[in-house]
Amino acid sequence: MDRRKFLSSSVGAAGAVCLGGTVALGTTSSASADDGRLSQWYLTKEDDINFDAEEGYDWTHECQGVARAWYGDPATGEPWWWVVSNADSGSSYKGIHKLDFAWRCVDHLTYEESWWPHGNHNDHIGAVHANEHNQSDRGGRHVRLYVPVEHGSPRVWVTSAFGAADKHPGKMFFLGTDALRPQQQAAWCSTDLSDSRVVTPDLNVIGGAPRSGGYLYSSNSTDDRIYGYHWSADDNPAGPRQGTPDSGMGALRVGRISRLPFPIEKITGGFVKDGRLYLSDDAEPGHIFCFRFAARAPGRMYDSAAMVLEGTYSIDEAKDTWPFPASVTEVEGLCHAPVDWHDEDDNHSRVTLILLDNAAFRDDVSVLHYDMPAEQAP
Repeated sequence: MDRRKFLSSSVGAAGAVCLGGTVALGTTSSASADDGRLSQWYLTKEDDINFDAEEGYDWTHECQGVARAWYGDPATGEPWWWVVSNADSGSSYKGIHKLDFAWRCVDHLTYEESWWPHGNHNDHIGAVHANEHNQSDRGGRHVRLYVPVEHGSPRVWVTSAFGAADKHPGKMFFLGTDALRPQQQAAWCSTDLSDSRVVTPDLNVIGGAPRSGGYLYSSNSTDDRIYGYHWSADDNPAGPRQGTPDSGMGALRVGRISRLPFPIEKITGGFVKDGRLYLSDDAEPGHIFCFRFAARAPGRMYDSAAMVLEGTYSIDEAKDTWPFPASVTEVEGLCHAPVDWHDEDDNHSRVTLILLDNAAFRDDVSVLHYDMPAEQAP
């Protein structure tokens, strides 16, 4: 489902309700494109990819974001690209796709709504986020893929990086508990990439299980709040059993609320690293924002102050990447993905996002890669 159509539906248009404040719709504010910490960011590489199911490029249709993370053992494994396609419900390519360095799909985990007890409601699955959760004392990498899910109460789908022999549905968690569910939409989510702890524990693993306790961050599509969620045994008495869907779903509890200095509309992606939040929006043109978190307030859910805007990058590439008006393209996702491309131009990049062409019968994409001086790198 096209996200814009979803947000105009009765479920998607439920509104953005924030605890402790009201979101002012239509009031997105931003700094200039050459402002602050993002002043020296630049587009270093662009990959234009056309939909072609026979050649392994079916993932481009309704692509919702991209991530990069390791799969395999320490000796023979390597990093892969991971993308989500939000194709129509029941489509064989709706789900998570594992891509090689040439963007061809080499494996796929289809999203089956029948896994979950709420039935078939044409769920919207959003921008995939990956964290390698590298814990050297617990066996190294514990790669998790986190995918936000909309339609009804927002949820997050948590599974592991996979190959042909070890893919499994993972587990679904509500964003919030019955006591507090502040979100009506969830286009993006992110762990803290500086925190090696997984968000949800592997209770069925005996010995060597990764340390848990990390936070998952998300927001409404238009919001001036960022919500941090964590797992609690009080909300998950049965425990999250990896590998088989449960008859019920788990829940993550709101443990932190951080205020943006202004509301942002059409948030489509983001990641958290080193005390900063990077967000993308789908304005015309889109933007990448960098905010610095305020300190946690001891014993309180709210941070001690609002975040500080440190810089804004205007995604002017959205204006001229396709021979169509900007209104038919969508900025999708935002990920931290350091890559040395080993190409003739000696390109390097550290941040990647998707530009989706919604004009085609089957969507094409442009994958935009950004680099910057070390002092401005996430």
